[in-house]
Amino acid sequence: MSKSALPPLTFGVELEMAIACIRREYDKDPDPTETRNLRFHPTDDDIANYNAKQAILGLEPDDSDPNDRAVVYDIVTTINCKKHIQALLSKAGLPVGSDLHDEYAEGDFSVWEIVEDISINDPEQPNPYYWAKIEIRSPAYFFNRGALEAVQQVCDLLATNYCVNTSNNCGLHVHVGKQDTGFDDQSVRNLMSFVWAFEPQLNSILGQRRFNIVYCVSPRESSRYAMKYMQKYGMRPKPITGVQHFQEDQDLSWVAEQSAEYKGDLKFNSVNFKGLHDRAKGDIYGKPTIEFRQHEGTIDAERVTNWISTVVGIVDFVCHAYPHDLHSLLLVSTQETWETLGDGTDESYEESDGPVLAEGNFTAVHLFEWMGLHGPANFYRDKMTVIEKTDSGSQPGWILWPHEHDKSLSEEERTGMDLRRELFESMRQLKLNEHSVLKFDQSSPFWPPHEALEDDIDRDTDESSEASSDGGLPSEESETRYEESPGDK
Repeated sequence: MSKSALPPLTFGVELEMAIACIRREYDKDPDPTETRNLRFHPTDDDIANYNAKQAILGLEPDDSDPNDRAVVYDIVTTINCKKHIQALLSKAGLPVGSDLHDEYAEGDFSVWEIVEDISINDPEQPNPYYWAKIEIRSPAYFFNRGALEAVQQVCDLLATNYCVNTSNNCGLHVHVGKQDTGFDDQSVRNLMSFVWAFEPQLNSILGQRRFNIVYCVSPRESSRYAMKYMQKYGMRPKPITGVQHFQEDQDLSWVAEQSAEYKGDLKFNSVNFKGLHDRAKGDIYGKPTIEFRQHEGTIDAERVTNWISTVVGIVDFVCHAYPHDLHSLLLVSTQETWETLGDGTDESYEESDGPVLAEGNFTAVHLFEWMGLHGPANFYRDKMTVIEKTDSGSQPGWILWPHEHDKSLSEEERTGMDLRRELFESMRQLKLNEHSVLKFDQSSPFWPPHEALEDDIDRDTDESSEASSDGGLPSEESETRYEESPGDK
């Protein structure tokens, strides 16, 4: 289905974890049967060297303050833990960086790097350990069997030698690149259309823990495009409408901004285009990669390597598939007639319409098999889960109708108001303007009493194309949970 004899894609993986450390040299082992490394205690020389470096920066701690001494002890414990991992990987024959720096420093993409990541939380369950917050970054590898074996080797070494916890807010991040050239606009548009179309399928293999959280927001739930659409039309866009939107003839920076959280940073999205966006804007330090952030933290080698294979396979497909094959796949999203919202109506829709598409006729396994990703299809076949959503309440742009909760109305009065409300919502979706023959006055007393929620969403997003842009994707009409959607914006 895709063009052959093309240069291989590259990838890099970031493994986030907390590593258990016995806090003080004289503390007993909480578990005498534990054989993995727990002791990374600083020597007096370690402490002195750290303090000397801090003094050069004008940050020398107060050695007479017990709190300062305790903080320094923990910091140097983490430094020693990082050094221990460096030595372990180097001894195993892997290329390892010798510098010790934090997660924000410029990296060396030719070696494995071990950095501290202070955003990682301790495990939630009470325990006797100090936890070193560690992020391990791979080199930029060409995607091939040897690279996956190197990742597997590192995961196995970590699991064998350290007490690792990834259960809290840790993530597994995979960067996919095209060597150092980056991706063209059409490839990025294709990928975002794919991510929008098949977000439910991808969520089903990733589990609940990373769904639409602050570090990787969901495009369908929280993106700038989704929120502005709901603001303008009072409903969610159909899956095919989102697919069409991201096929508009716009550059990759526009895609990055439209797919990002509407109030947030470009980085913290399930699929992150920030590096490409920054590079396109002239930032030479922007990574020319696409980062997939939605997988929960793990050092299970099989899970890690299968997720790498999955996201590289997805990027390869959207970049290199023949347009007819890509469009045929994206059109599957027209079959998604309803989606779970956690608003109390999901059960009735499932009774009448059957399961949602991602749990029924087109699961993640069907998707991967269609694309020729047979390894991931087999791996995830028995690992799909159901994502539980909670009702997010009224969104900006939604209309509140007090008559819905007015128990004093007769059945005839309520029916009349409901009919006028349906007409109101249909008129609202027609995109009428001052030149239209048909006029729509939202304040007319003909309509039932209603209140528009205050809009707090920035309106500066490019809305140059008010009409729907199909990007070569024909729309198919069907009876759906979604109301008739107006065009694209």
